Amino acid sequence: MSVTKSYSQRQLRVGEEIRHVLADIMIRNDWPVGSLKTPVTVTQVDVSPDLQNALVFVMPLGGADQEQILDFLTEMTFYMRKILGKKVALRRVPTLKFLIDETFDQAEKIDLLLKRAY
Repeated sequence: MSVTKSYSQRQLRVGEEIRHVLADIMIRNDWPVGSLKTPVTVTQVDVSPDLQNALVFVMPLGGADQEQILDFLTEMTFYMRKILGKKVALRRVPTLKFLIDETFDQAEKIDLLLKRAY
């Protein structure tokens, strides 16, 4: 039995808007304190049904410095929420939690298994 999440159109739309704004912030790399040494891709944003929480999946270029990047992004959450409040039309800006996107690693493992099978 597989468990799949189903998201409403609103959750998907809000998640995509948040993803675009966060990606733009990270591309600019204009932070109030410090900077990202490695480019970071925002791969997906999952928003809770009440739009109060958002899981932000990121992947640093080459997978380097993952823990430091997560720490930095967590420190900059207030700054990013402030910008989100200005750019995304929501009553409340969701709480952001940053996670490393593991799907690239999983896809690579599946690819290796398939190559071994043939």
